[in-house]
Amino acid sequence: MAGAEFKEKLLDLRDNLQEQARRFYEDFKEQTVFFKAKAGVIAGYILVVVLSVIVLPPPVEKNPLDARIKVGKISFGSREKTFIEIGNDSKSMWESASITITGVCERNGQPVRGPWTGNERFRKGERKTLFADNFKDKVGFRPEIDFTVETVTLEVEGVSWTKDLRKKTPP
Repeated sequence: MAGAEFKEKLLDLRDNLQEQARRFYEDFKEQTVFFKAKAGVIAGYILVVVLSVIVLPPPVEKNPLDARIKVGKISFGSREKTFIEIGNDSKSMWESASITITGVCERNGQPVRGPWTGNERFRKGERKTLFADNFKDKVGFRPEIDFTVETVTLEVEGVSWTKDLRKKTPP
């Protein structure tokens, strides 16, 4: 008996939804042309947004760690401050992620090359923005705030991935 009652309720729900849709359509037909045009523009916009997300999903970096790395600069007075944004898109937590950046900075008018290293903990799905003060070289010096990043190497539990940011020259 319970199955028949459930089926009856589903049929009633379907009938109610059809009636609501019919009333909505009748009300819409009675509206002014201007209202219909606005509704069409809004519906078209929503359709374009939905199709854009379906057809062109946001870019995902393919790597063994399911990590995202973004490097950029923000204006900081007369200089620019370099940042490295790292995201953990994997299904697990990174207890101790080792981040090594290579690049160049200028200290006392002289170019200084180096790898600088830092360690961070990332929860699943977490994104962190790191700056120069998060990294040190083997002597303990930090890079200048406006350093140029060439590569970022991320190592988690023995798995390593390097993102090369140097400009590729065409052959």
